[in-house]
Amino acid sequence: MAYRTATHASTHFTPARLMIGREIRTPIDLVYERPDPEVVESYSTYVRELQENLQVTHEFARKYIEQSFESMRKRYDVDSSACIFNEGDQVWLYNPRKKKGRSVCDLGKDRMLSLNG
Repeated sequence: MAYRTATHASTHFTPARLMIGREIRTPIDLVYERPDPEVVESYSTYVRELQENLQVTHEFARKYIEQSFESMRKRYDVDSSACIFNEGDQVWLYNPRKKKGRSVCDLGKDRMLSLNG
């Protein structure tokens, strides 16, 4: 219940809003008697309005996710940097061995022989 009613950081919506197009009623709503939603004239009107609301909500959620992705990418790129290797540099060599049973992969120093692509 708590997860379905919590606003997600990247979408800015609750999972309930994204899935069923409205906020779900919680036990606290029974205590404070939240006003009931509007009464709909017909099922076709309800379905049309629900589809429109879900489309708008999903468009906003996609936009918020893209913004969240960009901010995370920028934050990651600040700390990351490309490694530049030259021939003859010492590098770590990862050489996993395939043995039966449990084994430890080799990780040791080696020299860069040539640069590929």
